[in-house]
Amino acid sequence: MSLYSLPALLWCDIDAIHVILRYLRPADIRALAASSQKVAYLVAECLVRRGVRPWPWCVAYPVYVCARRVIHIAAFEVLGRFPFISRLSRCCRCCGARTQRRVMGVLLCSVCTRNPNNRWWMVPVRVARTMGVLCIYAHYGPRGPLVFAEHIRLLGNVRRGAIRKAMGLCC
Repeated sequence: MSLYSLPALLWCDIDAIHVILRYLRPADIRALAASSQKVAYLVAECLVRRGVRPWPWCVAYPVYVCARRVIHIAAFEVLGRFPFISRLSRCCRCCGARTQRRVMGVLLCSVCTRNPNNRWWMVPVRVARTMGVLCIYAHYGPRGPLVFAEHIRLLGNVRRGAIRKAMGLCC
């Protein structure tokens, strides 16, 4: 679906939009919602329909963020039906689990920061030093000083596989 056909989407029936969404990947749904506030509202309306399977956090939260400033009569009602609204002030920005843990100002649970397949994976500072990255911002917590693996990857120009090897994980 090209961005030039998006104005036609505004005139579609909500059932037709729901059928379209079932065939799109999560990344495509996020991109569709980011195209305009009105389209984001229509996508949000499809996501919170009654009797429809719940959409994953990686789809629902970005759509909510794109649609929360829309001006519509039923916007408050539709956006209030997202299941995570009551937990929004204390949920992990990666997986949606309840947490009070803040890492560099962002709510991230310990499960997400320990998962090496995750974008938010954190490793000890000693790994950054072995990769040759000496000047990096560290988060000091109960597990010791930690840094994001993505920052090591960008600053040290190393692959994630090398970071996994330095951590002692199999590639």
